[in-house]
Amino acid sequence: MARSGAVLAALLVALLATRAAAEDGRAAKAEEVLQQAIASDGPGAMVAVVVDGEVAFRGSAGLADVEAKRAFTPETTFDLASCTKQFTAMAVLMLAERGSLSLEDDIRKYLPEFPERTHPIRVIDLLHMTAGPADYMDLVESFDGVRNVDIVKLVAPAKLRFPTGTKYEYSNTDYNLLGTIVERASGKTYGEFLEAAIFRPTGMAHSAVLEREGQEIAHRATGYTRKEKEWEVSRDDTPGIVGDGSMFSTVDDLALWDRALRKGKLVEPETLEIAFTSGKLDSGEETGYGCGWEVGVEAGHRWAWHNGGWDGTATYVARQLDGTVSVIVLSNDEGLDTGALGDKLAKIYSAP
Repeated sequence: MARSGAVLAALLVALLATRAAAEDGRAAKAEEVLQQAIASDGPGAMVAVVVDGEVAFRGSAGLADVEAKRAFTPETTFDLASCTKQFTAMAVLMLAERGSLSLEDDIRKYLPEFPERTHPIRVIDLLHMTAGPADYMDLVESFDGVRNVDIVKLVAPAKLRFPTGTKYEYSNTDYNLLGTIVERASGKTYGEFLEAAIFRPTGMAHSAVLEREGQEIAHRATGYTRKEKEWEVSRDDTPGIVGDGSMFSTVDDLALWDRALRKGKLVEPETLEIAFTSGKLDSGEETGYGCGWEVGVEAGHRWAWHNGGWDGTATYVARQLDGTVSVIVLSNDEGLDTGALGDKLAKIYSAP
């Protein structure tokens, strides 16, 4: 018995050593990919690879502030841009699960500014980006002082871009309207709801929504755009325009977000699956967009992902739905192809 136990112990030690060596090899490959993608003297990125809810690799390249030569730290905060949409969708799904709204509701229940239609726009149509409201960016002349309520008033009477349910078209308007629905259904501001329902329960202590003039975001990376051979500071905040953007976070907080999704801490599994299920047109054709996530099959695995881009920021979050790997890329260089970098990192950790 003792001899058999010793053999088993030796085998376990060897197995653990093999696994450790494999993880070290993957981390080295990931670091090499990251450093090759980004110059050390310009803006850059922070990345994380999360495996089964635990950070397997975290790295950075480039600078959080080029002029000050300030390096990235775990507290460095980035504008998530359109990666905010996954949080908006989750807020709506949480409210639906609590009975505060229904995904089948006519949006006029929360946005009475919209006219009655024989084919009403439902909450789920906004989530799937098959609703068709006008693009608010075409209607707003200046974003100074503009808030969500102003966008509702502009968009509501405008002609639809297409009949609801007949087409999928990526839409910031749809998620901006969802941000207002979150506020009106919950009785809280969008930022207050995310703080109470998502940030605090998951421990995302370095995440915030920019929803007030003069609001400061701690440890914020300086955003940049490449102008010929020079880096130009790029920052165009829109405080008060929420739902489609204006959330800030860190790679570690997004790792906590991923863990909460993996462990089922926020909603029931069947509710979460709605987020990762493709929308359908009235014809039955799938759109490839779920609720705040693009969805599809890559290299034999089901994935959900989203890109974000705005002045001075580029982001990417991807999750393996039938596996354990997730990737987070946050950059203060709006021209960086965060999706390509994230996919390379995912491939390293998805390989057998």
